Amino acid sequence: MGVYTEFYDQIDPEPRPELPTNDAAEQALLGAILCDNRVFVQIAEIVRPEDFSWGVHARIFSAISKQLNSGLRATPITLRHLFDRDPALQKNGGGRYLATLAVSAVTFSNTPDYAVVLVDLALRRALISDLSEPKPGQTTLDVLAAYRSRLEMLAKFVRDLAPTGKGANAE
Repeated sequence: MGVYTEFYDQIDPEPRPELPTNDAAEQALLGAILCDNRVFVQIAEIVRPEDFSWGVHARIFSAISKQLNSGLRATPITLRHLFDRDPALQKNGGGRYLATLAVSAVTFSNTPDYAVVLVDLALRRALISDLSEPKPGQTTLDVLAAYRSRLEMLAKFVRDLAPTGKGANAE
């Protein structure tokens, strides 16, 4: 936090609004991938580990990606040992949390929609952060320009969902 932010907190102690997240979408996306690794291919072009709001979800996604890119299956069993001692998962059963994610996966057809929600919220969080505390000399247009390619990629992904009937709202 910058000096201005600390000063602002002193004069306006009201809590700031939380950044936008959707833990259910993160969990559903990871659960779907753990159940059917083929859905990873559908979303791998737009989802990045840093898009997850919960650090452990980012680590799980990274582990899944590494496993699949090595030609191996990514399942709760093949990844469990990586998360048994993860401090963020101690209250949730360690590596057993992966099985919980997989069991709670309701549908795989909505996976691209979950990915869109996840990336959209990640971009919103990043923009809020970057626009709230810009670098010296940086304008709003500079900040927005930095996100242009990622926004265009997301828009293309959304456009491509509709004609293929992959999205939940496709006819």
